Amino acid sequence: MKTFAEKPNLDTARRFLESGDFYWNSGMFIWKTSTILNELNDKLPDIYEPLMEAKARLGTEEYQENVKEMYRSIRSISIDFGVMQQAEDVYVIPTDMGWNDVGSWETVYDISEKDKNQNAGEYKQLINIDSRKNYIYSPNKAVAMVGLENIIVVDTGDALLVCKKSAAQDVKEAVEDLKKRGLDQLL
Repeated sequence: MKTFAEKPNLDTARRFLESGDFYWNSGMFIWKTSTILNELNDKLPDIYEPLMEAKARLGTEEYQENVKEMYRSIRSISIDFGVMQQAEDVYVIPTDMGWNDVGSWETVYDISEKDKNQNAGEYKQLINIDSRKNYIYSPNKAVAMVGLENIIVVDTGDALLVCKKSAAQDVKEAVEDLKKRGLDQLL
């Protein structure tokens, strides 16, 4: 691989596509453990060091709490930006496997099996009155939907998300709000 461009701008993406010399990254990587740890140590030492501290506590009583604290304290950066754009010894295996990057609840809906009303999801029981094209995740509670269309409902037991499918990408704003309020346990 000569170059890795994560989320190129539209003009660059068009140029890549038109050239025929580029592949799209599916986000799937295969490494030896030693290889990725060396890359993290080299390119993201501020993440590598807490990982090694957590590793040292494997099997101890404080391990779970240590891992939780580590994830709260380290910066958020994707492996693509943090490692891959700078990595040198990288190979690509071209493949066509119908990959779909499930990055939103709307995409989960798109790839899910639908009922006769185009509703999808996993739920204990659905009472549906004139509702269609919805995604419902509520494995432990019955859900009644009346006159709704293109809605996402996700019940995790301690939190409930309800949004339009078209706004599913904006869920990250709700996540940021929960973090600001100190409600990380709901994430």
